[in-house]
Amino acid sequence: QTFFSGSPLIATCMYFLSLLVIIVVGRISIKGKENSYFLLEMPVYRLPKIKNLLYVMFIKVKEFLLKAGSVIFTVSVVYWFLIYFGLNGYNDGNFSSSFLFLIGKYLKYFFYPLGLKDYRISTSILSGLIARESVIETLIFYGNLNYIFPSKSSVFVFLTFITLSPPCVATLSCAKKELKSTKKLLKMIIKELGVSY
Repeated sequence: QTFFSGSPLIATCMYFLSLLVIIVVGRISIKGKENSYFLLEMPVYRLPKIKNLLYVMFIKVKEFLLKAGSVIFTVSVVYWFLIYFGLNGYNDGNFSSSFLFLIGKYLKYFFYPLGLKDYRISTSILSGLIARESVIETLIFYGNLNYIFPSKSSVFVFLTFITLSPPCVATLSCAKKELKSTKKLLKMIIKELGVSY
């Protein structure tokens, strides 16, 4: 099912929209701040040794799998629990009696001002916390998208929100490591939610 006849212009539009938002938000964020001039002397480039390259690659992959992998696994287990359990315990795959359904039912009101009024949209956005590609998989799981999105403009709004909203938990855990502060991470998430909304 395609709303835009598979046109590549939509993906291109999302790309340039992201660039525009980065430029505008960046300008606003640094406005009034003093310019800092940072000079960095570049070292002499040499062809890397394969042994060193493989060692560094192994360390980085291991670090990512231990840090981000544990976060992804935890969130996946929580998401599984929300799908297969509800107020009456195990629901045997009956989604309408799951905790995720209840959360989606109330979370959908957050997206009402955007014109996204279906609980399936809010649950698919929640699934994007595990991995961004899960958003589409969740929507496909629900079936006919024409019943979920009333118009092409609502699909465009949804795509814009997904493009600009905070990323998955694996990326957020890496961002926390780089920022070295939970406060800065929360500030980043709130800013991204505000911009995407």
